[in-house]
Amino acid sequence: IDIIVPPDLLPEERSAFDRLVRGEDVEAIETVRRSKDGVLVDVSLSISPIISSDGRFVGAAKVVRDISKRRAEERRFRMVVEATPSAMIVFGEDGDVQLVNGEAERLFGYPREEMLGQHVDEFLPTTGNLYGAEPRASLLIRSLQAGKERDTTARRKDGSTFSAEVGFNPVVTESCTLVLSSVVDVSERKQTEQFIRSSLREKETLLKEIHHRVKNNLQVISSLLRLQGESLPDEHSRGLFKQCDDRVRSMAIIHERLYRSEGFSEIDLSEYIRELANSLVRSYALRVPRVSVNFDLQHV
Repeated sequence: IDIIVPPDLLPEERSAFDRLVRGEDVEAIETVRRSKDGVLVDVSLSISPIISSDGRFVGAAKVVRDISKRRAEERRFRMVVEATPSAMIVFGEDGDVQLVNGEAERLFGYPREEMLGQHVDEFLPTTGNLYGAEPRASLLIRSLQAGKERDTTARRKDGSTFSAEVGFNPVVTESCTLVLSSVVDVSERKQTEQFIRSSLREKETLLKEIHHRVKNNLQVISSLLRLQGESLPDEHSRGLFKQCDDRVRSMAIIHERLYRSEGFSEIDLSEYIRELANSLVRSYALRVPRVSVNFDLQHV
């Protein structure tokens, strides 16, 4: 047996033999054996004892599967996870962490060995909502497909929390379903968003105050021009004041339109012309039966 079993794995082989003698099955042990040409091969062993009719152990039946390809894929997967710039946490159907990368160690403040085997809820407290009452793979995948990225709260080793954006991706293997989760600290982004929202609220308040002040001032100017014009004796002077009043009214209409529009870079010209024309008709006290204004406008 020393031909195929590396010397450092002989204790493992003896332990398996002792179990067989006791009548126990040895199932799916993943280990290493040496091939004829001396190359070490990753294998999966399943061994069953052969018991005689009188109950004595007389031998063993061994099934050996070459899992080199699978192990190579696992190593490549681990390399990809390790090289990812985001914190990566891989957990199984039961939620227990099976793999993390160096960025996860840095972000959560744990050494890798402490993270492995813990439940993912220890690091992402709200992840448990994914499972519902029964932590099964089918339920988990359905939950993940409902929204693969979400904002949540993550917890460091020292108990402090931070805002995180977590992306979940199910990875279905031959033996189980894993969940590959990427965790990004978005605390700074959240603070910036909060600052922008607060700043916008302040600017909206200031804009409303400016709007009311400008609107009131234009109304005062228009009233003064109208009162002054009505007190003048000659028609020509009254007409000049009337023109000034009309210009102030047109500016007031533009100001009102800009304030009520979604953006301050443009207004609907057709609505502005319609409102300005109606204002002029009212301003000159022309009744509808005498003057009718027809509009043929397009939205510009």
